[in-house]
Order: sequence, then structure tokens, then C-alpha cells
Amino acid sequence: MLHDTTGLNEAGMGTVPVKDAPVNLHNLVHSLYDGINLLVYCVCGPRIKQNMVEKYTMFYKLFCQKKVLVVIIIMGLENENPPMESWQ
Repeated sequence: MLHDTTGLNEAGMGTVPVKDAPVNLHNLVHSLYDGINLLVYCVCGPRIKQNMVEKYTMFYKLFCQKKVLVVIIIMGLENENPPMESWQ
């Protein structure tokens, strides 16, 4: 089963207020906690910010209590310099 959630860094462009997105995600994770095997965190490469580490920590340590694997996927690097092939 796959659940897509609200983005956390959508600012005013998203459909969910910024303050509500982490709460909604927390509620979803805890309502499905026994059934979660993997969290996939998708990040748009050009929008990576310092708070990405904070968001990862929030997922892994707080929401999942270090019991669920979290994978970070970086997208949107096609036109970045250096090219995405150098991101390893």
C-alpha cells in the first residue's frame, strides 16, 4: 500500500497550510505505524535547504522512532550545475 502525503516545503503554493503539513504527516505515520516498512522522502534538488536534515530527523527519530527505514530521493537535477551524474 502506498500513501502520498502533503509536501512539507510547499510554502504558500501548497493546498495545506505550512503549519498543518507536519501534523498531518505525524498523524498518518502513527495511524499506520504497524504497517509502515519504508518512508520515501522526495526532495526537489534545486530546493534543497539546510532544513532537509531537520526534516529527515523529524521523520526518522520523532515520527518513526528509529524503527522505519527512510530513503531520500533527490529529483529535478536535470538542469543543475554540476550535472546530476556527478551527484553520488
